[in-house]
Amino acid sequence: MKFAALTYLFLFLLPPHILAQDYSGYGGEVIPISVYGEDDRKDYFETSRAMQSFANSTVALFKGKDLRFNKSKSVYEITPVKLGEKFNLEAEQRFYNQPAISFCSGALVGDDLILTAGHCVRDDTVNSSMGVYCKDMKIVFGYAVKKKGEKFESFPMQEVFFCSKVLFHKYSRKNGDYAVIKLDRKASKHIPLAVNRRQNLRKGSKLFVIGYPSGLPVKIADNAQVRDIGEGTPFFKADLDTFRGNSGSPVFNAETFLIEGILSDGGKDYQYTIDTPEGARTIYDPRLPFAYNKGRVFVYEQDKGPGELVTKISVVENRLGVTRLEKAFEEMRRQKIDLRRELEELHLIEPNENFKVEPAIYHPPPEPRAPRVYEI
Repeated sequence: MKFAALTYLFLFLLPPHILAQDYSGYGGEVIPISVYGEDDRKDYFETSRAMQSFANSTVALFKGKDLRFNKSKSVYEITPVKLGEKFNLEAEQRFYNQPAISFCSGALVGDDLILTAGHCVRDDTVNSSMGVYCKDMKIVFGYAVKKKGEKFESFPMQEVFFCSKVLFHKYSRKNGDYAVIKLDRKASKHIPLAVNRRQNLRKGSKLFVIGYPSGLPVKIADNAQVRDIGEGTPFFKADLDTFRGNSGSPVFNAETFLIEGILSDGGKDYQYTIDTPEGARTIYDPRLPFAYNKGRVFVYEQDKGPGELVTKISVVENRLGVTRLEKAFEEMRRQKIDLRRELEELHLIEPNENFKVEPAIYHPPPEPRAPRVYEI
C-alpha cells in the first residue's frame, strides 16, 4: 500500500501532459491584501518541483475581453502591460516588468470544478455589485514564469477554459466568501487538489499560498502562519504575503499540503505620496495611482497589521467531492508516512523531455516580462 501511495504521489509530480491520458477516465471586485515582514513571493521556476506541481493545479481568472482568440494559431493572445506601469510603481519594485492582467485566483478541486472567492464571481441569482459574471470570464492554467526571461504573448487554447456555471456562491461575514465554478469541460491535464476535511486550526500553524497577486503570473509565498483561528466565524487570519488578485487563492497547510482555506481579504497593497502645502501625505491603494508620486509595496512587520482574512475550507468542504490526491494523502496519513519528507525527496528529481529521470538543474532568479491589464 505504501508503494501505491508513493507511486501516485510521484505521478502527481510529473508534467501534466504525461498524466493526461491516464487521468482522462477519472470520474470584482478586488480587495487589497499585503506583505508581512520579508516579501516571500517566488516565481514558479524558483520553487521546488513539488510546489510547481501544486501551482499547476491553480488558475488565474481573466475578464473575457482581455484574451483575444487567434483562430489561425489556436491561441488566446494578450496585450502586454507591466505591473509597474499599471500601478505607477517605482522601478526597483519586485516584478515591475511582469504582466498584471488577471483579476482573481482559484484552485482545481474536481475534474471540472474551480474553487475561488465569492467576491470574484457575480452570480446571476444574487443581486451583487461584486465580481465578474460567469459568461464574461475566462479561466487559465499555466500563467507562470517557468524560465528566465519568459515573455507572455498568448496562452494555448487547451489551457483556457470558460465558466459554464456558478454552482455555489457565498459572500458574507456570516457565511464566508467562496464560489465553486463549473468549467465548460474537464481539465484533463491537471490534477484536482486535496482539501482538509479534519480542519483543526491552531495558532502558529505553518501555511503557504499559491495565486496571482496584482494579476501577476503565479507566485508561491510561504513562511506564513495562522494568527487567529477565528473561533465561531467562517474565517481565520494569517500573515500571508498576498495582494489584490490573490483573492480566491488556495491557502495550504505547510505540513499536510491540504487546502485550509480560500484567500478573501486583507490589508493595504501599495502606498503612494502626494505633495501638499503641509508636506507629503501618504495614500494607500488609490483608484487613480497616476495622480500621485510613484508607489511601492506597503510592508507590515511580520507580527503587525490586520492579517489576511481566509475563508475556512470547513464551510465549503461538504460541497466538494473527494479527489484522487486527497485519497493518496489520506492513505499516507493512515500509514504514518511523512508526506513532507517524501515531497522534499521527490522534488530532487524531475523528468526531462524524454521522460527520463535526471538530477534537477537550478537556475538563478529571472527578470521576466509582461501582458496587458485593464482597470478592474
